[in-house]
Amino acid sequence: MSQLHLILASADTLYLKSFAEYIVSSTNKARFDVKLFSNKSNLERYIQQGARYDILLLEPAFYEVTKLEAGRGMTMFLAEEPIAGQKEDEDTPEIFKYQPLNRLLSDMLAAFYEKRSDYKHLATAAQTKVLSVYSPAGGVGKTTLAINICKQLATAGKKIFYLNMELFNTTSLYFASPEDNPSLQIFYYLKARTNQLLAKIEGLKKYCTELDIYYFDLLPNPTELIESSKEEIEKLIRALAEAGEYDYVVIDLDSSLYEFTKAAFSKSDRLIWLLNNDVQSFCKTKQGLEMQEELFGCDKKLDDFLFIVNRFGGQLSEAQQQYDIPVRAYLPFVPEWTEAVEKNELLHHPVFSKELGAAMAIITEARQEGVLFD
Repeated sequence: MSQLHLILASADTLYLKSFAEYIVSSTNKARFDVKLFSNKSNLERYIQQGARYDILLLEPAFYEVTKLEAGRGMTMFLAEEPIAGQKEDEDTPEIFKYQPLNRLLSDMLAAFYEKRSDYKHLATAAQTKVLSVYSPAGGVGKTTLAINICKQLATAGKKIFYLNMELFNTTSLYFASPEDNPSLQIFYYLKARTNQLLAKIEGLKKYCTELDIYYFDLLPNPTELIESSKEEIEKLIRALAEAGEYDYVVIDLDSSLYEFTKAAFSKSDRLIWLLNNDVQSFCKTKQGLEMQEELFGCDKKLDDFLFIVNRFGGQLSEAQQQYDIPVRAYLPFVPEWTEAVEKNELLHHPVFSKELGAAMAIITEARQEGVLFD
């Protein structure tokens, strides 16, 4: 990830300590190079020495330091009271001090990207990988797999963004956030105000503290997705990846072949193709591969696909094997899931989690000119 150089100045040493502990203990430690100051004279001396920074976040007692700032970075004020609303033309954004730190950082980055829409450092250093999970048929466990992949990556210390691109999504069954505003506005900025897209991603994304995963709270709205062009969805995926905020963007795809599906195919580093343990799924997969350029609008190499069989019972039938699908991993049949189950049962089943854990090395491996590397 690309790093932003952040200076935070506050006379509240306990606040600074809490901020530092949060940065160090979270995935944000790779995102920010942070300098903390509780003494105004020390901060003034540091700035006068020509220190480099992108964001200077100050509480009221330090406002005079802005006279020394000389346009090297962007100054923001740490406000003691909640802010009713930010005007887009305000020269110095205000960030509410007493809010969850993940929300504070999102507000800060949103303000930064709003003013610095031409910020070029992001794309050059981004290391984000895009993983798409797809199946040509519904009901095979695709969303369960996608969210379990997110969970395993987050548990391993990776910063994850989950992007659901199903016509009828079930995101609300898995993720919960204290913020109750939906993220549907993202389509407006994607279509009408693309120069503010990066800023609005920061402002509209949600964070699930239970799973340590970022996501959009998109209410089911098939029309918005269907009316989005391939170029627009590619732009959204590229913005998420090039921001340098995340280690992985995991896209939960619809089984349909609309333009948004094709966009995800074209922008993915790895396409995880989930097959059900039946001959129909193998037959549809074979047909899809034979017509992939026509159906998906891109010509991926076979190595770009990772074929996984779900609900595996220990052996493929002869009818399945005749389709010659290069399956790389198998996930177990879980009898308990044949009945209605709660979220926790889908995310914490010991056998399924163990088998998926063994497959994660294959799922996250990267390919470059035929060479595998971790």
